[in-house]
Amino acid sequence: IGRTVARRGASPWPGAGPAHVTSESRPARGAAAVAMSALDSSLAAFAAEGFDPVEFVNSACAAAPAEEPLEKYLNELEMKLQLMAEDVVASLDELSVSTLQRAPRATREIVRVKEHAGALRGGLEEIRGRLSESEKASANSVKVLGEIDLVKQRMEASRGTLQEAAGLAELLASVDQVFATGNLSKIAETLASMRRCLAVVGNVPEFAGGKQKLVVLEDRLESMVLPQLTDALKARNIDKTQTLRDILGQVDRTSCLETQYTRSQIPRMQAFLGTYDSKTQTFAEWLPNFYDELLTIVEEESKWCMEAFSEVECKTLVPRMLFETLCAAFSTINSRVESSCLALLNMPDESSSGEPRALALLISLHSQAVSFSRNVAHLLSFAHDEEMVMVMGAIFQPFEGRKRTYGDLEARCLGEQLDGVDLAETMEFIDSVAKMESSVLLVISFMEEAVQRCMAFTGGSEA
Repeated sequence: IGRTVARRGASPWPGAGPAHVTSESRPARGAAAVAMSALDSSLAAFAAEGFDPVEFVNSACAAAPAEEPLEKYLNELEMKLQLMAEDVVASLDELSVSTLQRAPRATREIVRVKEHAGALRGGLEEIRGRLSESEKASANSVKVLGEIDLVKQRMEASRGTLQEAAGLAELLASVDQVFATGNLSKIAETLASMRRCLAVVGNVPEFAGGKQKLVVLEDRLESMVLPQLTDALKARNIDKTQTLRDILGQVDRTSCLETQYTRSQIPRMQAFLGTYDSKTQTFAEWLPNFYDELLTIVEEESKWCMEAFSEVECKTLVPRMLFETLCAAFSTINSRVESSCLALLNMPDESSSGEPRALALLISLHSQAVSFSRNVAHLLSFAHDEEMVMVMGAIFQPFEGRKRTYGDLEARCLGEQLDGVDLAETMEFIDSVAKMESSVLLVISFMEEAVQRCMAFTGGSEA
């Protein structure tokens, strides 16, 4: 302990100052029992990993009372540690004797548990043998039960077929009376039941003509539903439209809804097509108004369909309606594009032919179609990709004919521009060089303009 005290350099406690034992820095002294009281509760610190005896002694010295001599304090600390060590030794002796006394009893318990485990293992082996014998004996019984269950299933299927046959015969006998009631929902339910019955007994000779008769009856129901569906679509009656849609769905005729819905919108578009008057406005001035009208229709119909139909149906109905509308307007739009171009080609001005002006018109019309297609893609962002591909094709279809002949038209236009380049000979060599230099720059600008026109109208396919 004396050597340890001599090595004290700093306090083991964080933030504390030097721990050297001097007359100036020694803490207040008190009874050694006060400092030793903490040893009983901190005995586990001696067994801790990394225990440092030097640090322990320094800490004890730092906590020594100032009024008590350090030597006395250390003697009492040493005595306390010695007594504690003797207590630990006594406890170890007592525990060792107790352990030795319990060892024979523990050995007997282990032997007894082993004997019990052996008896249990033997019992389990006997049970497993009995189960194996029972399994072999019952294998044939299980096979017989499986065959009986198969027969039962076939008998139940036969009973179900007989019931369906009886139900189908009854439906065929009463279907005309159901149609006479005019109740579309009841008629649809009856035809749906007939379809299910025919799926089960359709190959029975007695019902050989049942499928053909069902098709005729479904056509009859469709002819009764379509007029009411047309009126409901025109009146924007959501409840009536949904009811009729469900009726068509029961007989697998939902395609009629799409056809009828599209037909209800085409007259509105055709009416706007008739507003074009070549005497009061050019086609290039009228086309943006037509596209705006279509966008208005698409926006209104998208909102209405979201209320009237399911989201899945809207993904098909609205883009298909626009596609059919554009297809119906194709011949009119295409003829007006052609007539506008031919009018410019056949009426050149005094300074040039009509090719440059025809190209400018085509590019202007095409740019309007591009802008329209972007707006449509934004409004129909919920639609299926395959439907949008069809719509985009219909938008640009009126320009496909002119795109195929674009090369010839551009060649004539570029040729006319090149013919206008002044290449006349001059007397002075320097003047000839200057004229050649300016003409080269002019030709390059003509070619750049041609590339820009090609990109604007064909997207580069003719570049």
